[in-house]
Parts: sequence; C-alpha cells; structure tokens
Amino acid sequence: MIRTMYKAEAPFMEVKSGHGFYGVVMYDDQNDLVQCHVCGLWFKHVGVHSYKKHKISGDSYKIQFGLSLRTGLCSVGVSNERRISTEAAIERGEIRQDIASQSAKVGLLKERSAKRRQNGAKIAQWSNKYGLCDLQIQSRYEVVKVIVGREPSENEIIKYDRKLFHCGIVPRFQNLTNFRKHLNISTDRYPPTNKIEAIDLIASLRKQAKESGTIPKVTDFNGQHKAFYRAFGSWKQALSVAGLK
Repeated sequence: MIRTMYKAEAPFMEVKSGHGFYGVVMYDDQNDLVQCHVCGLWFKHVGVHSYKKHKISGDSYKIQFGLSLRTGLCSVGVSNERRISTEAAIERGEIRQDIASQSAKVGLLKERSAKRRQNGAKIAQWSNKYGLCDLQIQSRYEVVKVIVGREPSENEIIKYDRKLFHCGIVPRFQNLTNFRKHLNISTDRYPPTNKIEAIDLIASLRKQAKESGTIPKVTDFNGQHKAFYRAFGSWKQALSVAGLK
C-alpha cells in the first residue's frame, strides 16, 4: 500500500518538475521503500540515491521538495536498523550520550535552519500536516462556501474555520481580497444579476411607492433588499433606476 510517511490531510500540491507531492514523503509499506521526487523510482534510502544518482545532497533534496530538514529519507527498516545499531554502540561505550553530543546536535540543527533561510525555502511538509498548503486552503474555503451557500465573508470564515483564516489566508495572502484574487473569485459583495430580475425589482419598487404614497425604504421589503444590491449596487441607485429618486 502506498501512503504518506506521516498523518496529513489531502489534497497535496504536485511537484511540477518531478514526481509525487511537495512536502510529502511517499512510502510503500508493502515493500518498505521510499519514492524519489526526482525520478519517481523507489529505494531503501532516497538520501543516498539522490546524492549518487542526481548529485543532490540530503539537505538540498529536502529544501527543494519542501521537507523538514529533520525528516528521514530512508525506509522504516533502515531506520530501525540504525536505531538498534546506535543503541548497541551506546551499550558498548562506543558512543557517549552526554552534553557534548547534545550540543553538537543543537549546533547541527542551527546550521540547517540557517541553510534553509539562506535558500528562502518554505516547509511545505508543515503546511500539509496542518492542512494549510495552497490547495488545502482552497479546499477548506470551498467547504465554508457550501455551508453558507455563497462566497463567505471574513466573519463567516472565522466562524466555521478559524484556523483557515488566521493560519492560512492571512499569513499567505494578507487578507481575504488577495486570496480571492489569487483564486480568480469575484471580489464584489453582490455579483451582477440578470435583466429579468432587475425589471421585476423595479416593478416592485414602483408598486410599493404607489400603494404607500411615499418613497420605498429598505425596511419595506423585509430583508429582501439584498436582491436590489445585487442588481443595482445600492438602494439609492435602485430608486434612481425606478425613477423614484
């Protein structure tokens, strides 16, 4: 069975030049193999393969494909063999788990973090894990859209999926308007309607004016005023088109 090597929410963004998905390590648990993003083949240790075959170091490979520098590129079997070997070496006294070794590990992590910042890489793996890659943000937005029955407002997104707005849309796109532009969604609050509806609305305005003897107000239509905003943009413009202003 092919699966990801960690729990994450689909969908994922496909690698444009290569195989698999950004920030995702694909694992064949039946054969205990890991897929190479570059050539699409499966290996026990992709890190060794990528360096020998593609001349890409382990850290560079992870940065290129949006993986955390702490993520292993080997199969579960190889990982277990290394762990057992390390534990045996510690028991024999060949490896010391002291403060010095821990300091060296911290130093390595700092060096790797600096390397990632220098390359300007973003960890797609983190985004996938929390459902916040571009594709997942779009998918979650569509869910909120279905719930409210139209393009949701900022407050509606916060109401139904707070993390989507605060952890996805704002950090990535700054605001809801930029996000909608990114998806080519109309930023108009009330999209244009057809001419037949506009004619019916004008007729209802004139009828209300004739029956009441006064210029119609928004409150005269019991919450149905949104149809006028969709058709004319504003209540004032609706009255103007109806010849009542």
